[in-house]
Amino acid sequence: MQPLRSSFASEGVAKATPREVGPGADAVTEVADRVLRLVESQVHVRIPSNDADLFLSGAVDSLSLVEILMRLEEEFETHIRLDELELADFRSVSSIARLLARSGLGR
Repeated sequence: MQPLRSSFASEGVAKATPREVGPGADAVTEVADRVLRLVESQVHVRIPSNDADLFLSGAVDSLSLVEILMRLEEEFETHIRLDELELADFRSVSSIARLLARSGLGR
């Protein structure tokens, strides 16, 4: 398994900010499609849009976030260390996809 690297951030982040560094839009879109399918089919959470704030919209709570993390680890064959999580990277399907694509895990 390839570890997922990210720095820890405060849980007080209000909204994820897009990061334009990393892979192209096609790679991120492809990974976002996989993440969206995973979340909706495995976790049974309806996501309003890829850019919707998963926490503020009520689509994801702390318990379902743990389920999503477990499913991401299975789907992308990685280990996501909780002490290295940056909450902003999990605020939306798009931000999760960017994180995975930057890490080279969506390929």
